[in-house]
Amino acid sequence: MNLIAWDQPGWLLLLLPALALLWRSRLLPPQAQPWLGTVPADAASTALQWLLRAAALAAVAGTVLALAGPHRPAREVERIGQGAEIVVVFDRSSSMDDRFSRAPSGTWTPADKQRESKAAMARRILLDFARAREHDAWALVHFAENPIAFMPFSTQPDMLQAAMDAAGIGRGLGNTDLGRGMLAGAAQFEQRPYVGSRALLLVSDGGARLDDDMRRRLGGALKRHRVAVYWVYLRGSHGHKLDLGAAPAEADLAAAPEQSLHQFFSAAGVPYKVYQTDQPQALERALADLGALEQRPIQAREWLPRVDLAGACLGLALGAVVLLLLASRAATRLPWTPPPA
Repeated sequence: MNLIAWDQPGWLLLLLPALALLWRSRLLPPQAQPWLGTVPADAASTALQWLLRAAALAAVAGTVLALAGPHRPAREVERIGQGAEIVVVFDRSSSMDDRFSRAPSGTWTPADKQRESKAAMARRILLDFARAREHDAWALVHFAENPIAFMPFSTQPDMLQAAMDAAGIGRGLGNTDLGRGMLAGAAQFEQRPYVGSRALLLVSDGGARLDDDMRRRLGGALKRHRVAVYWVYLRGSHGHKLDLGAAPAEADLAAAPEQSLHQFFSAAGVPYKVYQTDQPQALERALADLGALEQRPIQAREWLPRVDLAGACLGLALGAVVLLLLASRAATRLPWTPPPA
């Protein structure tokens, strides 16, 4: 792979005549001076002469290189660490703009009104979790009525933060299609070799039903990609508490879509764990548990963006020009004393 590429390499031909500055150059204005042919060679003067010639060459070469558009191309790198490939499937429905459940007294206090929404709290804690797991590969899918893949897999927490900030602008939408959101999350593993732990981290307050066709498609996608499912259930003030024991009756499933979704994931044939959280502290404990579970060797590939080098070339040229101007100004101010008669 080329370490440096050029946008307009034709400009590089101007470097050939610029090399003449090393042999024949008048860098300073002519001064009234006697003939120096009989004066012994002065090492300091010779070094200064070559320094100024090199500065002239650097000024011309830096400008020419900047015109040619040097850059380091985008490239794919391989990272090996201890972690997992995690796709965050984040619910952006309007219910996520609500706060967590009320205090045990059942009344709102002034402090409750200042609390963050479930979506804002989840984003903040997720970012803290991602920064603590620097070897994980993260992808982000937001969904409400339609899923949007905000970020492909990356090991840079800063990219995850930027994607979270961009996706969190505005308020959530009214409709929720959790099935399509999970399918979009599973699709992030398409064309990716299986190299280690894979997890779909669903952050949602539930409230969605899956029809038979969606259950079949989603179950097949989870098995095909060998993805573990972790559901962080952000139970709000009107959310149903999940029954994690025996399978509930059909009437209970019809009344509580969250319970129906839990039963589907439990029977999907993939590793699954649910965390019911109605307080921020519970969400932190859930993510800490996830971090302890998904700690296996992982091999991740990531694209690094293009790096523009024209600015560095212009900086070199500017520094050389400043040096030449200072030398020229000093030379014009040097007094000349004629030799004694």
